[in-house]
Amino acid sequence: MDLLEFLEQWSIWYPNGPPFRPSLRQHYPERWFRIHSLPDGKRFAKTEAEAAEMLQRHNVSGSRVLGESSTVAVVLAYGNGYRGSQESESVRTLQAIVSDDIPAMWREDLLVADYLGEDIAFAIATTTWRTGRFDRLIQTVGDGCAAPLLFFNMENGNVYSPYDGGADLFVCESSVRADIQRASEKWLAG
Repeated sequence: MDLLEFLEQWSIWYPNGPPFRPSLRQHYPERWFRIHSLPDGKRFAKTEAEAAEMLQRHNVSGSRVLGESSTVAVVLAYGNGYRGSQESESVRTLQAIVSDDIPAMWREDLLVADYLGEDIAFAIATTTWRTGRFDRLIQTVGDGCAAPLLFFNMENGNVYSPYDGGADLFVCESSVRADIQRASEKWLAG
């Protein structure tokens, strides 16, 4: 997938915001809910059992929101010239295309600018969501050692965006969102 194709798909579902978790929460609060990675809102896994629990919650949530075996775009957000030899392992592993040729609206989004600075770029890759396939990336995010990222189902507009401590989930259809929230009830952030 090239950047233009991604931009076309993204603008169908999210015309008012960039593919950046904090901005999506601001622009699309009606689609948003959050799960915790660990019981009692604990942010970081300290044991193997906690790491397994974190991966299990993220894989189940990702599959519920995106759909097992669905085609997704993985989007990583970068600031301050974080490219080239400084690109993260996740960008190289995903064979993502890094571009700073992004819509002006994304650059002007206050949350993006505040979090990422002035020299903004996005890395985009197309792949298939499968349970367990992104465990290493999810662990890296869970440890707070990865660029902000999200997985975007281009057919239904749903987004799964892990972070250190949980995941923000954006589900476009309200009945589907309610079903996923009920199924994830024990993991929901208060």
